[in-house]
Amino acid sequence: KNKVDPFGAVVNGLIHHMEGVAHPPPPPPIWGAELDHPELGPKIALAAEEAMKSIKADWGPVFVYGPMLLPAVWGELIGRVPEMAPAKIFGFLRRGLICSPEAALVEEETSLAVGQVVYGLLPWERKLVDVMMEDTFTMTKGFVRLIEDEEQQDLDVTLYLWREDFMDGVTDEDWSIETFEEDWMDQYLDMCRDMRRQKKMEAMADEELKEATLTGRRLQKVEEDELQDD
Repeated sequence: KNKVDPFGAVVNGLIHHMEGVAHPPPPPPIWGAELDHPELGPKIALAAEEAMKSIKADWGPVFVYGPMLLPAVWGELIGRVPEMAPAKIFGFLRRGLICSPEAALVEEETSLAVGQVVYGLLPWERKLVDVMMEDTFTMTKGFVRLIEDEEQQDLDVTLYLWREDFMDGVTDEDWSIETFEEDWMDQYLDMCRDMRRQKKMEAMADEELKEATLTGRRLQKVEEDELQDD
């Protein structure tokens, strides 16, 4: 049998330990460290740039013809009045709705409806518009013509049409801005204000979650640094 040298075993153990201290394994990735990686860094930067473009992107013009015609509504909903231009759409008729502040746009081949084209809405602003529209509307694409356009070219827009399943809620009269201001304005502005406040609260919750995640990763880095110093 081979004899075991206790002293040699201790020495070898110490040497192995010192090598581990001199050349410790790389620490696990921490938040932001990936940006210094020669391959991952540029990819992460590009992805972040594309994400910011998406956040600030304009999803295209929207044709409105009811309460959204009023600047006060936009002010309460998104905190600003976007750029707008008068326009007309052929093959549709605007009508009022029973017990609703909204206007309905229904198909009628020989008619036209007048409204406004809204430009430059950010994605979160467009989402607020979507929320304000009831389930009785459907979002679709269409063509309008700007009233001040001398060439009268078709402009591709997003618009909201009244669903055929709810035609019994449509009146025989045009939607009236005067009736809206007298009977619905205050209630509608309150609803816009509430929607905007809710959107802000959701954004704050997202920021708090992000900050909590970053804080946790910073604490992890501090603990790892302290362990390495020990």
